Amino acid sequence: MQYKLLSLLGMVVIIATAWALSNNRKLFPWRTVLSGLALQFAFALFILKTPWGANVFNFLQRGVDKLGVFATEGGKMVFGPLADAALLTEKFGAQHALVFAVAISATLIVISALSSFFYHYGILQKVVHAMALVMQKLMKTSGSESLAAASNIFLGQTEAALLVK
Repeated sequence: MQYKLLSLLGMVVIIATAWALSNNRKLFPWRTVLSGLALQFAFALFILKTPWGANVFNFLQRGVDKLGVFATEGGKMVFGPLADAALLTEKFGAQHALVFAVAISATLIVISALSSFFYHYGILQKVVHAMALVMQKLMKTSGSESLAAASNIFLGQTEAALLVK
């Protein structure tokens, strides 16, 4: 219970700080902030409290875990023994079993290739557009704001801005 209250306090402090630093506090977008929080809580309740939501996200988690396995295998093919944690553990000990740059490079390549694939066939655009429409209708934000926020989920802050452009 203590951590829940601490999280609630953190949320209140962040919103209060945003309001305090606002150039025009009278025009602070309370509707956007509160509807965004309500949307997050709705997703959290769906995922955490319904068996259907938990099943959907468990299925997605298994898919992401499988992608991690594929990335590791691809890393072994490209980087050889530097990507083989078992071999590195055997030779150098558990504390030297991971070469971070090699492990993360393999994952980045897989995710980048999948993003390019989904973008090329228009799947990514449709998913981002659908999420942006939900945010635009519920939060009363502009199209570009909603598109930027929705694309951040899949791309990242640099690529999301390029997508909006």
